Amino acid sequence: MKPLHLILGLFLLMRSLALLNAQDPNDIYSFSLQKVNDEYFVSQPKLLTGYNINAYNSQPNFVDSKNLMVTSQLKGTSQTDIYGLNIYTRQMHQITDTPEAEYSPQLHPDNKSFNCVRVESDGKTQRLWNFPLDHSSQGKPLFPDTKNVGYYHWLNKSQVAMFLVGEPHSLIIGDTKDNTQEPITSNIGRGMGTAPNGDLLYIQKLSERTWYIKQLDIKTKKSFIVTETLDGAEDFAVMSDGAILMAKDSQLFLYDVKNSKQWKMIADFAIYGLTKINRLAFNGDRILVLVNEE
Repeated sequence: MKPLHLILGLFLLMRSLALLNAQDPNDIYSFSLQKVNDEYFVSQPKLLTGYNINAYNSQPNFVDSKNLMVTSQLKGTSQTDIYGLNIYTRQMHQITDTPEAEYSPQLHPDNKSFNCVRVESDGKTQRLWNFPLDHSSQGKPLFPDTKNVGYYHWLNKSQVAMFLVGEPHSLIIGDTKDNTQEPITSNIGRGMGTAPNGDLLYIQKLSERTWYIKQLDIKTKKSFIVTETLDGAEDFAVMSDGAILMAKDSQLFLYDVKNSKQWKMIADFAIYGLTKINRLAFNGDRILVLVNEE
């Protein structure tokens, strides 16, 4: 077995060489995140987007415990497409190949289709689209008249929370059963997730610097503050026990909803050369995926 310092040295060398000629890059990495007693440890660093090194790669979402959907804009192309990526083999395959730009891929809760936000041919319309996994059709927009979708998060097979771009940005819940849309609140951030009981977790921005993670009961539509976010952070991931992960700069923090009630720094990725972490994804077991602005 190679010594850890040698493995780390090779990892940083590969990353440093890859930074040459980079322009506005975002790369996706995976790590093993394990809890031993009350401490967390990260290990096994992998650069997942070597197929598009130091270009635009973002918005990872797990399809299952081993596979991701990600958004990438390959070098030499003019728009983003959706790609599938195995976190162990690092093999990728292209899922969408269209004249339009697709973002924010997610597996639909029915496990038969996937969704993304498509910026359509006029360059302005942003709708939530649904595509069958078996490619039996060209897909269709959900809520066709809603043309300013920025982000979204499925709550169940029919209900979806949507971040609508505007002044200010707003949160609505749409239901595909009857095509209804219910306004919830405004001044929100892009981060959304699901609490263990099925409630929606989302970012509420009360001022330029005061941001909270709030929890919304999707039945009563009542909400409460879970905690204040890390300064300037609006991306988070929810662990199976309900703990929340957030990153700021190179550091990863955990908020234990049940116990500590405060943010605890559990890892610093500066040792791996990662200094500006934003998007996070967790597979519910021990694999943490993050996006770093290089």
